[in-house]
Amino acid sequence: MRSRLAPLPRRDPGTRERLLATAAREFADRGYTATTIRDVCKRARANVAAVHYHFGSKEQLYVETLRWAMALCSGEDTAELLTFAARDDLSRAERLVGTIRRFALGMLAARPAWHQHLLFRELTTPTLALDQIVDEFLEPRFDALRKAVTPYVADEDRKTIDLHVMSIIGQLLYHRMAGAVALRFLGETTYTPALAGRIVDHVAAFTLRSLEGRRRRDRRRKS
Repeated sequence: MRSRLAPLPRRDPGTRERLLATAAREFADRGYTATTIRDVCKRARANVAAVHYHFGSKEQLYVETLRWAMALCSGEDTAELLTFAARDDLSRAERLVGTIRRFALGMLAARPAWHQHLLFRELTTPTLALDQIVDEFLEPRFDALRKAVTPYVADEDRKTIDLHVMSIIGQLLYHRMAGAVALRFLGETTYTPALAGRIVDHVAAFTLRSLEGRRRRDRRRKS
């Protein structure tokens, strides 16, 4: 048993960061179940005890790895999106289009391959980490779109509003998850900034036309 007077071991941020970066790639390549702490530590040049010291368990290492990866690649995008969505000096259309553009550019931004694989695995084969990832990273971005869409469907229930938000995300998710197929249809080889910008403009304009058309139809029915 450690003496209460004995010094605590120094936390080594270099080891912790190295474990997270290595675990991200291991979990992305193999998935949660097939990845072992021993594999991560071997590649990270760390002692197995370091995982237990910094994270406590494989489960918590996985949760913290996902949180680290999401914050690393999405933190600034999310902060800008939330700031824009809170503006009250814009028209309904300006806020909708601007929020979609910011959401889309963040979603289509270049990411390391391991980041996409890691998140895709969690979304398609969810684990104990999903609730935290949704609550901390996905829900705030979803809510920003929800606030931008709501003025167009204010009389609808929450589920209808959320379905509209999912329609926006779905258009973008196709390019993120099936980009190789989309590029073939578009006659392109890569997502250049110009192509990403055109996709973003298309999704924003398509959504705006759809929601404004819905409002006009609703007004005609009520008159």
